[in-house]
Amino acid sequence: ADSPYVGMCLCVGCWLEGGTMMGKDVIETIKYFGERKKLFKVHFRNVNQPMPHFTETFLDDGYADMYQILKALREVDFDGVIIADHIPSMVHPNTGTAFSIGYMKALVERAAIEDLFNDYYSLFGPDGQHDFMSYFTADGRLEVNGLVANGHDEIKAMYVQAGIGDGGKAQTAEGAVPKGVSEMMYTNLKIQVQGDSADATLLWH
Repeated sequence: ADSPYVGMCLCVGCWLEGGTMMGKDVIETIKYFGERKKLFKVHFRNVNQPMPHFTETFLDDGYADMYQILKALREVDFDGVIIADHIPSMVHPNTGTAFSIGYMKALVERAAIEDLFNDYYSLFGPDGQHDFMSYFTADGRLEVNGLVANGHDEIKAMYVQAGIGDGGKAQTAEGAVPKGVSEMMYTNLKIQVQGDSADATLLWH
């Protein structure tokens, strides 16, 4: 029905239980219904394997990568409800619920951080707009190879000195990566969140 009031409640666990018999996997299903804004509610659950024999597990202990499922929901701009479902028992009746909700929250934050860093470093590409200041607070701090810049003015000056920023384009060296292709890797990412601000350190290759 082509009605904004008719949509799907997707039980991830049931879909995982069905396995290949479902015809489409969970992520394909999310993309199909999510892109059509027909995905209203998601039961977030994992199992150890598909039918005929399966066991419900904690989110981090089943055969599905729940992070990839969460990312698929973000990619279709899902704005419905995600519910911790069929939570295994632990010592206290509420311990499993606390773990599941905390794990789900961590997945959401991980996806948001990954998107932030991917968006930020895409600005260094040949087609990047180099709008770096939008990623720093007014009292932000940038440290690169021992060089430290504090606040927007100093950070902007550091980017300009590197040949990028201030509306300019990155310097192009002989044998540079072709247009539209990016060769950049960041590893050992560590983020400390305090209230509404965060500090990030990483190795940039």
